Amino acid sequence: MSGREAVQVSKRAFVATVLTLVVPSLLSVAFAESGFFGVKNEAVAEQAVSRTSEFLWRVGAHMGLVMLSEMALVWAASFGVATLFYWFHGRARGPFFRWIGEIGTCALVTASYWGMIANRSPGLFLETLSGSRLLQAWIHVAWLVAPVLAVAAVAGSLLWVLKGTRGPRVALTVVAGLIAFVVGLNTWRVRTRLVIAPYLYPDRTLPKPVEAPSAHKRPSILWIAVDSLRPDKIDPVHTPTLAALVARSVYYPNSLVTQPRTGPSWIAQMTSLEPMSNGVETMFPTEAAGRLSQVALPAHLGSLGYRTVVASEYAGEFFGRVNLGFQIQCVPKVELAEIMGQMLLSRAPLVLAHAGAIYRLGPDERSWLGDPIGSLIRGMANFSHPKVIDDDLLAVLDQDTRDGVTSPFFALLFYSQPHFPYTSNAPFYDRYAVPGASHEIRYGRDVSNEVVIERDADRRQLEGLYRGALAETDAAIARLFERLQRRGKLADTIVVLTSDHGEGLYECSTCLGHGDNLRGVGTLRVPLAFALPAARFPDAKPGTVEEAWVSQLDIYPTILRLLGEPQIVTHEGVPLLASTGLQRPPLPRTFTAETGEWLWTTNAVPKNRMEYPFITGLARLEKGRIEIDPKYDPVIRASKHRAALRWPYKLDYEPSSDGVAWRLFKLDDDPFQDRDVAAQYPREAADLKAALRKAVLRHPNVLAVGDYFITRPPMPPEEEW
Repeated sequence: MSGREAVQVSKRAFVATVLTLVVPSLLSVAFAESGFFGVKNEAVAEQAVSRTSEFLWRVGAHMGLVMLSEMALVWAASFGVATLFYWFHGRARGPFFRWIGEIGTCALVTASYWGMIANRSPGLFLETLSGSRLLQAWIHVAWLVAPVLAVAAVAGSLLWVLKGTRGPRVALTVVAGLIAFVVGLNTWRVRTRLVIAPYLYPDRTLPKPVEAPSAHKRPSILWIAVDSLRPDKIDPVHTPTLAALVARSVYYPNSLVTQPRTGPSWIAQMTSLEPMSNGVETMFPTEAAGRLSQVALPAHLGSLGYRTVVASEYAGEFFGRVNLGFQIQCVPKVELAEIMGQMLLSRAPLVLAHAGAIYRLGPDERSWLGDPIGSLIRGMANFSHPKVIDDDLLAVLDQDTRDGVTSPFFALLFYSQPHFPYTSNAPFYDRYAVPGASHEIRYGRDVSNEVVIERDADRRQLEGLYRGALAETDAAIARLFERLQRRGKLADTIVVLTSDHGEGLYECSTCLGHGDNLRGVGTLRVPLAFALPAARFPDAKPGTVEEAWVSQLDIYPTILRLLGEPQIVTHEGVPLLASTGLQRPPLPRTFTAETGEWLWTTNAVPKNRMEYPFITGLARLEKGRIEIDPKYDPVIRASKHRAALRWPYKLDYEPSSDGVAWRLFKLDDDPFQDRDVAAQYPREAADLKAALRKAVLRHPNVLAVGDYFITRPPMPPEEEW
């Protein structure tokens, strides 16, 4: 092949790349449909775009940069394959045949590249894949075709280097050498610095903690939290790492949350205060309600000399909405601008595929991806790569080691993957796939979807999705423990395992998702384990399982007791362990819980609920921050279903426009609350009703009107008294 022929092949490959990669991406961005918070509302979408136009232009510019690197990759691969094709068949053909061949080759390379990435991480393209059997078939074919094309591309390039004319061979070798040098230099530079999310720390520096005199004498604390984790889903077969952790812990499988929604649940754990006590009762609190750094556990530990860090993916965005005193926050920002940016990125699946491939490679490559694309992918609710969280913590600890920081660490690692839509990456999603299940839930299921699952195969597939996501998270935690062990960071570390809420997996008709109802304890019950270092707590009894019911509010007081710190009188939880690590005798207690705000209409939302607008009507935008307008707080608070539980009895309070229903259930005989037994157990019903009323009415902003709990009207201005 002469140099002129090579130039012609290269030109055709470039044009084909533009036609098969750039043009479809631009058309997709221009015409694809998408919703705002799942709502196909053009007026809301137009307003959102107008408010975030500057950010969207920045996202578009970075998408263009990602596309350029993808073009280079596709162009190079297409050139190699086309060269091989031309060498054996193309010389004798006419120009038209060559053009068709080039475009077809490039289209196959592009489609195979996308399909290979979609096969590896189908969550990135969940909506697209769920609606097309053809694409689902293609991603499995592409997984086989892509390696063949890669070999052909390399073979064609080598053939050109070995048999082409001398001048072009030399030029190609020089260019390849320059590219290798630049890539190698950049890799070396990045690896010599702290690799952490650039959208969080543009200057790549971390604040140094002020070490307390006795800081080095305290144990570190590693808090492992897995979203939607249910205790009955922990076992040695499917979650060997979590099962082993539980086996060496003091374990409470019956820990109750106060509200089965991520944000309010975490605030309750971090403050040991129920939602109405700490002021965060919804997922979208105002900025004033989110200032809790004076009473939260991370701030308290920071004052004791701890290095405090929280790392999470999309479900942990709430930690960026409130100030809990964490010194380092490796969490995505998901406000209106970011939501619109994610929608824009999702409209260009070819660009998203390349960005997702780079994101998965490692911390160095994620830093190359940069802001805002990297942060947008990290905040996507349908994609998770749990190894990212491990990398965040290890980057902080390695930097502390280089800086000579000897403070103990408090690290909260919140793994998002088992949260709906339960997406996982290969091979985990295939491991639990159910034959015969609907193709629409092959790779994930968004529970805001109003289509009810009725077939048994689909119910088993839904649990399989959850199992796959949990298994991938378990594998990530195993890698984390191994890497921390090699660094000597686990020998004197208290490890806590828990979750923010449970999950409904269609065990009953309304048992799906979390936060919308209080049926049974499937969404209220989470595991709680304390693994204590033996050298520091020789009297502790690992492997102990305590069946008594406890609360998520107990974690903060327990940690303080283990550190030998005085208890905080305002805490509503109690310490479960003594300072020696021994269990404290469980006390008879009554626990209360409440639903979250209703964001959509699904089978889980009570049919006779008190009405108020959905999220697009409830929300307002304050300084780029999504908040529920405070004028809706009274109706949300009054509409919530509430419950009081003293095992095995559970009393539900269910207000509606027709009145209040009080229903009693005996959960050991009736786990899904099908039979109201208030008439059979009137004393238990009366006791739990009195306990729930006392728990709610102790808050000064709530009063009782008949059986309803409503918000107390504001007092008139002082000058009107």
